[in-house]
Amino acid sequence: MDTRKHIKTVIALIALVHSLSAQAADWELAGLQKIGEIQPYDYRCGPVRQQSGGVQLVAEHIVRFANASYLRLSFSAWQIADGGWIEVQSLADGETEYLDTAILERHCGLSAFFNGEAVRLRFYAASSPELQSFRVHEVAVGLAQAAHAPLSLCGVDDRVPSQDKRVARIVLNGAYCKCTAFLISPRNCFATAGHCFGNFTILSMAVEFGVPPSDAQGNCQHPPVAQQYKWMGSNKRIYEDAGMGDDWAVFTTEKNSVTDLHAGQAQGAYFRFVPVPALNSSLRVTGHGVDTTPDATRNRTQQTSTGPLVEVDGTVLRYRVDTMDGNSGGPVIDVQTDRVVAIHTTAGCKAQTDSNKGTWIYHPDFLDACDELCGPPDWGNFDRITAPPSGCGGSGIRRLDRVVAGHNAAASRQDLAMRQQHADGIEYLLAARVRQATRLESIEILTGAMQSSPIRVPVSLFLADATGGPSTTRVSGGELLAPPGARWCRATIEPVELPAGTKVFVGLSAPSSGMVWPVLEAGSAGTHWERSAFATRGPLRLEPWAFRLRGSEPGAAVVPAIQNAGVPTPGHDFDILADQLPARAPAILVQGYSHTSWGSLRLPLPLRSFGGGDCKIGVSHDSTFVHGADAEGRVKHRVRIPPLRGIGGVSVYYQWLVLDARANALGLSMTDVACARVGHD
Repeated sequence: MDTRKHIKTVIALIALVHSLSAQAADWELAGLQKIGEIQPYDYRCGPVRQQSGGVQLVAEHIVRFANASYLRLSFSAWQIADGGWIEVQSLADGETEYLDTAILERHCGLSAFFNGEAVRLRFYAASSPELQSFRVHEVAVGLAQAAHAPLSLCGVDDRVPSQDKRVARIVLNGAYCKCTAFLISPRNCFATAGHCFGNFTILSMAVEFGVPPSDAQGNCQHPPVAQQYKWMGSNKRIYEDAGMGDDWAVFTTEKNSVTDLHAGQAQGAYFRFVPVPALNSSLRVTGHGVDTTPDATRNRTQQTSTGPLVEVDGTVLRYRVDTMDGNSGGPVIDVQTDRVVAIHTTAGCKAQTDSNKGTWIYHPDFLDACDELCGPPDWGNFDRITAPPSGCGGSGIRRLDRVVAGHNAAASRQDLAMRQQHADGIEYLLAARVRQATRLESIEILTGAMQSSPIRVPVSLFLADATGGPSTTRVSGGELLAPPGARWCRATIEPVELPAGTKVFVGLSAPSSGMVWPVLEAGSAGTHWERSAFATRGPLRLEPWAFRLRGSEPGAAVVPAIQNAGVPTPGHDFDILADQLPARAPAILVQGYSHTSWGSLRLPLPLRSFGGGDCKIGVSHDSTFVHGADAEGRVKHRVRIPPLRGIGGVSVYYQWLVLDARANALGLSMTDVACARVGHD
């Protein structure tokens, strides 16, 4: 490098340092309370050459800052042979982290936070002809905490300690416990407030679960290394910091250095979303705010409080729930459903007046950011296999009004997220394919009006055109009445005969821009089109709408129908149903891991030669479950998917066998085969 270029580089670096210092100063002037500071440190280990074979302890060093409440080390210039590591151990509580080259690179040279004023470093070097070394150049040092004036208490401080494993504390730049965050996916996606990231430079960030009590002076204590997750880099966040109602953020973290798991995998829980409840509904805010009552051990630990929702203004929710500095970014939870309705962002509550505020969780830009950064969740799916068909008819109770198509027909209100906001002049077209010859008689949507009075919604039915998209010729239709709240709403249509396999589109045109459509949080992704006076767009992919088509099937023999409620997601239950059985008939659910072979037998196995008519065994008999149908000819079996890593993508096959003496000489009727594919956690 020539001299002039070298001088320019040095000047640029000096300018950058001054810029960061100025921004940090502005940050402090804004009223943020520091819990620590970055101190320079210079410990150089090595270079050493270790060629004695195996792994040897070659160096040990104590890092100590008197009276510090915690330490976090910054490493640089590491040269560590494969198989070697650095051990960092707190002398206060023995918590230990092991750092090899891969972990140091993934975490940008940062250790976890360790409680106390001292840690011990040990360097275990693997045998290698190369020189090995590392350096500690900075240490984040915990400072004594000062009292903090109440900012947003709605009278008496009603916060109580809590242990919600979906909620975490954010530590920025090793020195500030500025905010709270919460998990919104089963793997690795967090939400928080946008101002937690705005107006300053973030050099590092840690997310901590299971935060322990602070010490007697209120100094923050840190959880075990296995509950700390590191982040660094602007490509791991999307945020908006534009004031009330436009204050949100989405981010991800690296895997934990001990467990090698993402946060959602380790915690085994996350928040789902819910529409805005009625005014005066009870809300809960959970977070890591400052506190000195009844003593300082609660300072910046997880606490929760409840209070009423008092106003909804666009994407701003106002509520009288106690919070303090550090609660920003925490979940605002609908107590009735335990689902998130907003992100807490803004103080303002006083003893008798005003309120605290948050950003609506269905803010469109926030939802887009979730999809972009975290990707759509894979919840698994449940689909019938009808090629070749395995089911065969019997004397069951015919449903003259049965579900013949749709998305997750057995969904309930609890599976919903209010995701789609209708725009004037737009017709949404939902694609479905009827499974067998059907006389279609009605259409149902799981929906509701987000206002106090019902809304009348025109419903149309279109066939597919030659391209597979919606045609412009309306073949049937009707009208549904959408009441306040979410429930199944039916539109009776002019009956239309549809051959098996016909693709149809359900068209919905709400006359109000305030109409909000629920979609399923769980289920196979749906396909829809949007049509205006100017163009038709599609297919578009998103979470599936909750809708179903109902009709009747012609034919003498009644084929039992296999259905599902919910989908197979790790850590959750779902139900496998059968309908159209004889009243109180014995039914056997067969579970298998193959639908092509059963031992030496090829599947499906026809049973005609045994007197079984058109029945075919379509599943390997690995497990069986015996049930009895109810008086309406329905039966249900609940399946529990364990919360285990590595089972995502596993497929399991199911078929119901029904004892029906009038079905055929063998006395059996059967459903088709269904495949349950387990989602990824």
